[in-house]
Amino acid sequence: MREQLSQDSDSVIVAADVKKAQSGGPDADVSKELGSDIRRLGKGAAVALVGRVGGRALLLINQVILARLLGPDTFGLYALGWTMLQMAGTIVPLGVPQAVVRYGSPAWGKDNGYLRVVLQRSLFFAGLLGLVVGGALFGSAEWLANVIFQKPDLLPVLKGFALAVVLIVLVRVMAAATRISQRMQFSALIEDLLQPAIQLLLVAVLVMGLGWGLRGAVLSAVVGFVGAVGGGMLLLWHLFGRALRHVSPASFSLRELLAFSLPTSMAGIFTMLTLRVDRLLVGYFLPASDVGIYQAATQAAMLSVMILGAFNAIFSPMIARLYHQNQQQRLNELFKVSTKWGLYASLPLFLVLLVVPHEVITIVFGKDYVTGAVPMLIMAGGQLFNAATGAVGMLLIMSGHHKRWFVLSGVSFAANILLCMTLIPPLGITGAALAAAVSIVLLFGWGLIEVRRLLGFWPYDRRYIKVLLAALGSLTVLIGFRAGVEESLQGFAELVGITLAGVSIFSILVLLKPDVEDRELLRALLARIKRYVGNYG
Repeated sequence: MREQLSQDSDSVIVAADVKKAQSGGPDADVSKELGSDIRRLGKGAAVALVGRVGGRALLLINQVILARLLGPDTFGLYALGWTMLQMAGTIVPLGVPQAVVRYGSPAWGKDNGYLRVVLQRSLFFAGLLGLVVGGALFGSAEWLANVIFQKPDLLPVLKGFALAVVLIVLVRVMAAATRISQRMQFSALIEDLLQPAIQLLLVAVLVMGLGWGLRGAVLSAVVGFVGAVGGGMLLLWHLFGRALRHVSPASFSLRELLAFSLPTSMAGIFTMLTLRVDRLLVGYFLPASDVGIYQAATQAAMLSVMILGAFNAIFSPMIARLYHQNQQQRLNELFKVSTKWGLYASLPLFLVLLVVPHEVITIVFGKDYVTGAVPMLIMAGGQLFNAATGAVGMLLIMSGHHKRWFVLSGVSFAANILLCMTLIPPLGITGAALAAAVSIVLLFGWGLIEVRRLLGFWPYDRRYIKVLLAALGSLTVLIGFRAGVEESLQGFAELVGITLAGVSIFSILVLLKPDVEDRELLRALLARIKRYVGNYG
């Protein structure tokens, strides 16, 4: 095998590897494995992204319906409770979802006894944590509503969402466990699709049909998580039934689990708080109507997080496996490819928001939310930077540098708190957006530097010139399209704009000749489409 690539080099390109593989050179085996990795990454990311997009679309529909039916004040109360529940879903598991992937991936298909113990102890520990924290939140709901947020009407919202804490924790761990198999459709179904789909159905019945208002909105969300947990249990048995029935002893202690999960969980907590604490501080400093507007503004801005999460979902078990096997060259190349694809997927919507932010938020949420346009654009810029740096956090965690990521995320969280307290009082929700964007750039920019320093990985090379050219060309097309659209057609035009941005980026990339890994992705997607058409046609 050829000497391993120098850590500072950006010269490894899949096209060269594939060509050598085809010629039967000394790197043929490595190149074939790398091509297989890229296909697996592309297929898994595509499935996960479809699930994330579908789930985000369902969630957005729920949010839009509730925002319009409840109004900014009442929707602001719902948004505070929902934000706290989402934060609990990240904080309470204490890194167990990452630990399941870290320890379960090497055992998949090799040691059923060890895999069984990892799954059972992870689910039991996470469920116990969820019960304890959910009970604590239920008991302190009155104090939080009246003393901290000074919003008495928030009390039933907090009590209702407290019941769902254990459910969202189990959903996160179950979804992570299915990713061990690298069959991403199961993870997408559990974590992204079941809950918002059930919630949407109940919102239509309870809020729109029966007029239950805020009470119906909270109940529909909680019951949605009940359905997701039930579906998760069935899918885990389908995937790992053989391992779960395995009765031979295996050594995996709770201490071993905690040694990895606790530092990882603290890093995850600080990362999540960096992304979400601005909403709670908006609720502390500003009236409920501003919270509702800010919540609406964050929905479009968080799309890049969803896209990056789709790539991380399939990339994380691959990192654990390849790093465990000391396959640094393959891992570095996958880092480059996944970052580039994440940036491709994030650019179209950002470009549309850049050209017509006021129109987008007005069309989606209504005129009452138009003041959220500028904060939405600022946050979208910060999240685009997040997508452009790739899976730096996951690389540090899965490579054993989780304590370093913990330090980075803690500093960024502290910076976000300080900036929010400084900027929100004079600038309102625009100040909150600025604080969030600066904190995101600090966290992921610093993380990128640490990945370079500790692992020698760097995601950028000559291939990104095509990304920049495609973005500039698409932006030119969108500006021209915007200038030529009549005022009466604006509502229709913004919906077309997102499609136009994606098509123009894709067309420019085709003209510039796509890289070999891009062609591999397209072939994999076309093969999957043909298979589905053949099955259902």
